[in-house]
Amino acid sequence: MFYSLVNKVIRFNLKKYMEELMHSSHEPFVAQRAVMSALLQQAKNTEFGKAYGFDTIHDFNTFSKRIPLATYGDLKGSIERMRSGESNVLWPGQVKMVCKKLWNYLRKIEVYSCFAGQHQQLSFRRRTI
Repeated sequence: MFYSLVNKVIRFNLKKYMEELMHSSHEPFVAQRAVMSALLQQAKNTEFGKAYGFDTIHDFNTFSKRIPLATYGDLKGSIERMRSGESNVLWPGQVKMVCKKLWNYLRKIEVYSCFAGQHQQLSFRRRTI
């Protein structure tokens, strides 16, 4: 009986997720715009969001013109402030965990791209919208 109930809950959530996924696959630009808008709304009151006017960005062109590409090195000070407990720096609220492996990975990419002679560094945002 218990497993039957759990199975129904899982099926319901999976069905809902699959419907959203199918909609996103048919309308990828609409889905990406919605995600971008939701993320900007969530982060508009952070230090970073206020500095770049997240509350007035409504399309990808404005986003890509206003927000500069940033490497780990560019954001390292802000990341360290967040790691030490400061709230609302790059993302709302207080960071509870920092994935050191990800930061190490990003640093390796930055170093690799410097050695490869590439001038464009790793971006913390997607340019696929």
